[in-house]
Amino acid sequence: MIWGSLLTRQGKFEEGLEKYKKVLEQTHKKESIARISNVYSSIGNCYRRLGKNEMAMNYLQQAIKVDTTASRTYFNLALVHLSGNDLDQFFEVLEKALEKGFQKRNVVDDFQCASLLQNPRMIKVLEKYSVNKLANGASEILS
Repeated sequence: MIWGSLLTRQGKFEEGLEKYKKVLEQTHKKESIARISNVYSSIGNCYRRLGKNEMAMNYLQQAIKVDTTASRTYFNLALVHLSGNDLDQFFEVLEKALEKGFQKRNVVDDFQCASLLQNPRMIKVLEKYSVNKLANGASEILS
């Protein structure tokens, strides 16, 4: 996983994809749900970065099947829909990501979402999730 991550951070998505696929081949069913989901998600993200949205969607959906709580995976799936100009699916999946705990500030800071920050639907979605629960049970208001 580490090699795949290093390669993708360098923009070498094809090479990273090869490493992640080898990890997937060697992954056993007895491994943690989070690890298996992370491998699928990493493969999906490589495909997303390569512009292969159908493949990206396939792997990201597999990651979600393995771990339905993986908020970042939902967000990455939303980005696939955004890159395909499917705004209805983008907002639907984005809401799921936020429901699962994905941080609003990560949406606001994402360069791909920047063009939508003034979109009325985006504003409504972000306002809906402007209060996040902290680990100690307290609330944090994000603006």
